[in-house]
Amino acid sequence: MVNENNTVSLMPEKRYIKASLHIKLVALLAFLSAFVGHITIYDYLVATAWMGVALFLIDKEDFWILFVPLSIFENTIFFYFTNYTIFKILLLISVVKLLLEHRRVRITFHRFVPIFFVLAISVVMNLREALPGAISIAICVLTMFMACFTCYKMQDAEFFRRAMFGFALFAIAAGVYGILQGNSRVVSADGDLMLRFCGTSTDPNTMGFKFVIGFAALWFTDLIKSKAVKVLGAIFLLYVILRTVSTTAIVALCIMAVLIVVLQKSSFIRFFAVTAAALVIILLFMNLESVLIFLAEKEPFGLNLDRLLSQYYSFASGDFSQATSLRTEIWDGYMEYFFHKQGVVAQFFGGNVSNIYGIEKNFAQMSWDAAAHNTNIDILMSVGFVGLLLVYIPCIITFGKALGDFRKTRDRASAMRITVKVLTLFYTFSLSAFLSYGFMIFLL
Repeated sequence: MVNENNTVSLMPEKRYIKASLHIKLVALLAFLSAFVGHITIYDYLVATAWMGVALFLIDKEDFWILFVPLSIFENTIFFYFTNYTIFKILLLISVVKLLLEHRRVRITFHRFVPIFFVLAISVVMNLREALPGAISIAICVLTMFMACFTCYKMQDAEFFRRAMFGFALFAIAAGVYGILQGNSRVVSADGDLMLRFCGTSTDPNTMGFKFVIGFAALWFTDLIKSKAVKVLGAIFLLYVILRTVSTTAIVALCIMAVLIVVLQKSSFIRFFAVTAAALVIILLFMNLESVLIFLAEKEPFGLNLDRLLSQYYSFASGDFSQATSLRTEIWDGYMEYFFHKQGVVAQFFGGNVSNIYGIEKNFAQMSWDAAAHNTNIDILMSVGFVGLLLVYIPCIITFGKALGDFRKTRDRASAMRITVKVLTLFYTFSLSAFLSYGFMIFLL
């Protein structure tokens, strides 16, 4: 290594040593988190490990990297004998860290993020009935603040590169966790009951999004040198994505395949041949999961593709309502309410509770409290046209910057950023995810 004073040293750079250590710590946390919840004592060990790593990194920039992969386990790992997750405890620690580093806290990390932060506060005020108590509102505000700060940090190429490496590892860990816990959701489809894999979530579609983003991160990361490790990880993530039985996730995989071919100038035939081979391997080795489930003493459930085929046939025949699991009808109901049953002020500035934290009214005379399954509708209902515009301004700017960086460098990190952005924008039309930390950090 050549030093700044033109002398040569055989010793590796200290910063590189630290970076390697931090990456290993993230890998260790991913491994531990994959089994949390299986044994009570183990929960405390994992919580201790998380807090130990966080405190070790408290005076380093890599402390902020933890908030990206932790978004997969944000509602899973609890802090010892409390009802608060490690994520919420780290939120408080992060505020202390900012106060210690800056005598006067200035929200100057992005000229558009403060606008979004103000919008988030206005939404939280509308959620005071859905989230009773000052602590709940304070946590919601801190979560949005941390989402904004994480978005700012992710504009740095090196931070993004290493954070997404961690996210890929935690996506795999979430799949292992879900299998060991037998975490699934019974869903009725055309009168038949089926089990949909949920990983670390309660919603298979939300988990499908995280698995897909993790798959993209694993594909593009250059921090995993072994091709065998990447292939095995990709096959496993592809399997758990299929297990969510999420049509949206399947479409997202197709979009990602096109982006990989276009951005990396790969061969369509070669890419889909590899994908087909991976699917064959998945089908051949499905019995391996049965062993894991048996060891965990959980009820096994198979891979159900009937729903995916049914929705494909509905789409091909022009029945978009069935193809989207009635989402188009729900969207029509919300839009009918938005344009015809509320005033102009509400249309411009919002004020409704319409997101994952709670539904305020039975919009459009619906007989059930149905989430919109559309983040764009969530934003419109919550903060109106003005809010939608202000949320998407930084999104468009950062996307344009990512395209510009890719044209200059053609590197894998820039290609990953573009892919993650496109996939997240696609999911805005499928998930009710406004104010969800694990979603908004990729949207902005």
